[in-house]
Amino acid sequence: MRQTIAQVVLAGCLIVLFNACLQDIDDVQLTDWSPEIAIPITNTTYSIQDFLENNNSGGSITTDEDNLLKLIHAGRVSSLNGADKIQIPDVSIPLPNSSLDLSSSMIPFGYDLTKVDFKGGELRFAFDNIHNEDLMVSLQINELMDNGMSITYNIPVSWDGSASQTIMFSTDLMDKTLDLSGGNLSISYDARLSSTNQSVLLDKASIGLKDISYRYIQGYIGNISFDLPLDSIAIDLFENSVGSSIYFEDPIIRTSISNSFGVPVRIQANALNAMTHESGIMAITSDLDDGVDFNYPTLSEVGDYASTMIEFNASNTNIATIISDNPYLLLYDFSATANPENDPNIEGFLMDDSRFSVDFELELPLWLRSDIFTLENVVEFDGSILDEIEAAHFKLNTNNGLPIDADLQFFFEDENGVVLGTLFDTPTPILSSGELDADGRVISNGSNELDIPLSNSLLQQIMPAKQIRIAASIVTADMGTTSVKFYSDYAFNFQMGLKATLKNPN
Repeated sequence: MRQTIAQVVLAGCLIVLFNACLQDIDDVQLTDWSPEIAIPITNTTYSIQDFLENNNSGGSITTDEDNLLKLIHAGRVSSLNGADKIQIPDVSIPLPNSSLDLSSSMIPFGYDLTKVDFKGGELRFAFDNIHNEDLMVSLQINELMDNGMSITYNIPVSWDGSASQTIMFSTDLMDKTLDLSGGNLSISYDARLSSTNQSVLLDKASIGLKDISYRYIQGYIGNISFDLPLDSIAIDLFENSVGSSIYFEDPIIRTSISNSFGVPVRIQANALNAMTHESGIMAITSDLDDGVDFNYPTLSEVGDYASTMIEFNASNTNIATIISDNPYLLLYDFSATANPENDPNIEGFLMDDSRFSVDFELELPLWLRSDIFTLENVVEFDGSILDEIEAAHFKLNTNNGLPIDADLQFFFEDENGVVLGTLFDTPTPILSSGELDADGRVISNGSNELDIPLSNSLLQQIMPAKQIRIAASIVTADMGTTSVKFYSDYAFNFQMGLKATLKNPN
């Protein structure tokens, strides 16, 4: 089973230490037999920063300006492209006469647009020739621009001899602009008989837009809702904890929003829950329940991103209580609404690459207290390595710069998890907390000396063992009544030696 961040911070040092030492027995060469050997195993200093960097398994690690350690668990709620959600439908406008002035708000875009820069699509002009001869038709759309100039399309019609000849003229709209800032769309055509130049009306005439894609749109884009994908953040902090109680003084949830939609957008939490070991599903309360408006670029900031940071902490949400119940998963389900107040007077914009992204982050500064934090971990162990040892004796000295007390017990188990024996009769103190100042910082280290005998009877009991279950009980300073801080310069030193009596091979 892999180590978790919590093990690294509070008990990883103990687990790694004893696991390594027991494995080192296998490295003792017994070729030159002697009834008794003494081996210095290690004299090592480790910092908390070392352990975090080498064993971090689920989040990132950072420090503040005072070198206080922080654990960060982050996830992206969504990254949404505007053109995927706001599209221009196909449009068809009948032309009963040779000219039409239409209010731009009456164009069936679904939005009240004042400008469209086309990326693709077709302009279509359809009509029937019922005049039994060739025609010359010109089409003028005053608001359709090419490089700032209105476009006129000349359309020659060769009569095919039928009584009613259907004509479909189409042209690519790429790089064209529809400028509706004047509030009207003016369309006109001039159709003339080729033989006499007489002006005539076209039958069943209509103008349309099809398969439109845009680089830029401007105007009132409407009141539109987006469902963002359900997602989660795994928290391995309490993965191996058993019946633990830990309280963080300053847990923080941050929602960071980066937005290049040029419209007001409101984000709302449909669900924001924590899956906890102690209480099951718990709802996280926050302002996101009612919706929060986030910043957006103005018409003078087209192409820019506007940022919004929403922060929830112990003073404005119940996150501290939830963290104390040992969460292992944060679940979030968000939705967003453009123009949430449905105000048609707001003129916004959207580009084909406009997007907003929502990032979700849990920050846990290692400023905490715990009156009981129990961790268990299982490591592989081959008890047959003890076959040539009659008895053994470990000597352990610790010099602890961490603000914790720790008891430890080793359970030697067979492959089915049945306990064959324990290293200690009762859980035994291994680390003694350093002395703290008024700010909860260690100012002098705690020390401990421990003799660990391994009798022949215990060696015989545990020789069939295939694994060791290591249980560490951690208490912060002053029996868990004082909140302590873990800094990047905190470290502990351990010195260990082994004295073993070997079996006589004869």
